[in-house]
Amino acid sequence: MKAMMMQTLWALIEMLATPTGGQDAASIARVSGIELHQVKENAYVSFYESKGPLKLQDGIVVGVADVREFKTQNKPPFVVLRELGGACVDVAAIERHLGSVSPPTPPSNPFPDALISREVTFKGQRISLGFKWSKPDCLSSVSFKD
Repeated sequence: MKAMMMQTLWALIEMLATPTGGQDAASIARVSGIELHQVKENAYVSFYESKGPLKLQDGIVVGVADVREFKTQNKPPFVVLRELGGACVDVAAIERHLGSVSPPTPPSNPFPDALISREVTFKGQRISLGFKWSKPDCLSSVSFKD
């Protein structure tokens, strides 16, 4: 967890967006410095989560880092940074660091925690951005789609 104190959200996103970031949960943990533990598994997927909130250098807190490692398919793990808090990350900051962001896609059933989705392509990786309906100007989650 100490390694997490030394990096920003942008450095973490860059590590996770890089294909060399890892093809399994252990290599993702090693490269990113996130301490992961397995929370459950089934015949197809192993589910890992961070052991606690990740306090980043730029005042942002990642509530949960979630990694889903596929057992039967030859594809990289699905990684989600959820429950972002602390300093508010708005679209302008995302565009300064990652590039142009897509227009918002509202949730089909708006309720306070429903996510408004947006996307950005960074280093060839599609990254999905979630903003809560109740806080549409502050980033709530980041997931890596490819």
